[in-house]
Amino acid sequence: MIFGASIVLLPNFSHFLVGDILIVIATIFAPFGNFYQKRARKRVSSETMMFIRNAIVAGVTFVVAATLDLNASLTFVRGSFIFLAVNGILLFGISKILWVESIHRISVTKASALGSIYPVFALIFAWIFLKDTPTVWQLTAFVPLFIGVLLLSYKGSFKEAPLEVA
Repeated sequence: MIFGASIVLLPNFSHFLVGDILIVIATIFAPFGNFYQKRARKRVSSETMMFIRNAIVAGVTFVVAATLDLNASLTFVRGSFIFLAVNGILLFGISKILWVESIHRISVTKASALGSIYPVFALIFAWIFLKDTPTVWQLTAFVPLFIGVLLLSYKGSFKEAPLEVA
């Protein structure tokens, strides 16, 4: 899957930016978060988990905003409220609850593998609805990405069968 992602990203790559490094670091911590979310879900509901998580994040966000002296006017917030509500409640909130419920029911590895297929669907839907023709690089990257998803979601074992001695 890394090979497939590299096929798409490398033709336009010039150098790493600070944001790229922060994304890699954040990605390293995701499996630990998923592991503890799965354990926490055995004790509390997804809604409770999301409420506590968002209350903590809101507090941290307000502290950071106050520390950096970032003040948003009430007019600005009112003008953006509908977009913030749709993004926060519908897009992020429901998708996060569905994610927590999915890792509660199936393994984190399988859920991640199934979730990593979304770029393929984005490519297909962009092609169908937006008439955005995929590039050769995107089509080439499809093969290793799809094989990676299949390998990650494979339920059996890849152990070799014992050899028969004649």
